[in-house]
Amino acid sequence: MVDRYDPNSDDNVHKFGNAGDARADTWATLVNHLTGYPVPDRKTVFDKLRSGHGGKLFRMEITERNLGQSLDSGFLTTEGEDYVIWFFKGGKEDKIMQARIVFEGRVKVGNEIHFADPDSDNVRDASVREGAEFTDYHKEAFSTVPLAQYMNGPRAALLGLLGGSTQNVRFSDLGVPPGDVVDLNSFNTAGESFDFAAKFFKDHAVVLKDWEDRFGRDDARWKGAAANVFRDLLKKIRNNYDGYVETFNSPAGPGGGAGAGNTVYSRALSLGRKYLEDSANALLEAWLAWAKSPYYDPHQVLRYVLDELGRWVDENNVMRTEFFAGPKQVVTHRPRPGFTSVHPEYGDLADVANWAKVGDKTVEIWYHGIDEYLGTPAARVQSNLNNHFIDLSKDFSGNHPKPRTTGTAGNGPNGTNGPITLNGPNGPISLEDLLNGPNGGPSGRPNQNYGVRLQNGPILSPNGPKNGPKNGPKNGPNREGPGPDTIDRLLGDLGNINGSTNPNGPLQSAHLAPPG
Repeated sequence: MVDRYDPNSDDNVHKFGNAGDARADTWATLVNHLTGYPVPDRKTVFDKLRSGHGGKLFRMEITERNLGQSLDSGFLTTEGEDYVIWFFKGGKEDKIMQARIVFEGRVKVGNEIHFADPDSDNVRDASVREGAEFTDYHKEAFSTVPLAQYMNGPRAALLGLLGGSTQNVRFSDLGVPPGDVVDLNSFNTAGESFDFAAKFFKDHAVVLKDWEDRFGRDDARWKGAAANVFRDLLKKIRNNYDGYVETFNSPAGPGGGAGAGNTVYSRALSLGRKYLEDSANALLEAWLAWAKSPYYDPHQVLRYVLDELGRWVDENNVMRTEFFAGPKQVVTHRPRPGFTSVHPEYGDLADVANWAKVGDKTVEIWYHGIDEYLGTPAARVQSNLNNHFIDLSKDFSGNHPKPRTTGTAGNGPNGTNGPITLNGPNGPISLEDLLNGPNGGPSGRPNQNYGVRLQNGPILSPNGPKNGPKNGPKNGPNREGPGPDTIDRLLGDLGNINGSTNPNGPLQSAHLAPPG
């Protein structure tokens, strides 16, 4: 048989006696931020569970009864009622009042009420209820849907987050809006993009180093000032690539050396995902502790509040009444010192309107239970997560890949990265002049021979036969291909190494051969 008063109701009701007003709902805010799930405002979840014939979570009636009936107040003591409280009203010597209470939205099987219970120590296997809409005895419409969405929707959302995405999360017909979906797989995708970019620089630095070395060999096909400039350009690019790779290889996380991936960015992103997963697990652990507590189901909290009210009535009303047997076995009662039917918090119990304060008290305690079991852990998780992401942000802001030099090739004046100049046999020449030829622009320097030498070069004539005559000038180019012949030409005859043909000479362009 169920105890008419729960032995722990006093502790459960007064646990938060000095807690003051309920705090802001940190739990709901954080769950929404991490998952996108629109947790209902807890201040509104009882809007459709408020009876016009009682208060939040219950309906009731107060009926006058003749003395001589059972005075057993308490939970499930009377068939057909969820709770009954008997009390005396001053001025009604032969009557007693019976407050009959029904919990709106409870689950009742036969004469047993089943309060919500996860029935598992594993959050994934927890038993949860979805809400429903219904009409009560007075034809009032009620709904437990918003309450169920608040109680159990966050669990579904956090489990979805641990599964990689909250895209398909839905509980009791409330889902994550498409624009608010959180996809942890995007951390992996972004990290892979950084790794792919880093691989490009790492692989091509090797290629550039090979080209650079080939231009520096004694048997290089292209020699001279232009070749040296181009080799220097390759060296600058390769040096910058090496700098990028060095930045990419920086450790991630506050301790360094943490995270998965091939770059500091992918490692930081993998840590970010891990921190979010750790946060979700911590919040789910808090949810399970709340679901196993006395403050999960507000109907159970209502039972505790009514237990304490019933005990108060027994002590200050029923037990302070004296009974008399009158003529014709009529039983009457008279109050003794200390008798009252006016509760210090709820007021005159004979006034049905005052009982709404019982529902308000229940919801207030339920809020405090949320703050204790969910809000406090959520604030801790939020603080830790903020600190983690502040640290991770430094892995991005402190590791911007920067070129080791911004010069195109060679050195600028006085060691700067300004306009590049080279020393030719007839004085300094800018890289622009070198690449454009003596008449390539307003700064060109005609009639200067920079001693550019093509050694073992390719066929020089773009229009001539591949295997031209062998009896050309003694110092002419080898028309059959690579050989020991050399030719000294004006730089203007070399043409632009970017591919344009110089009209003053037959050489079309100087091209860098692919590696291999």
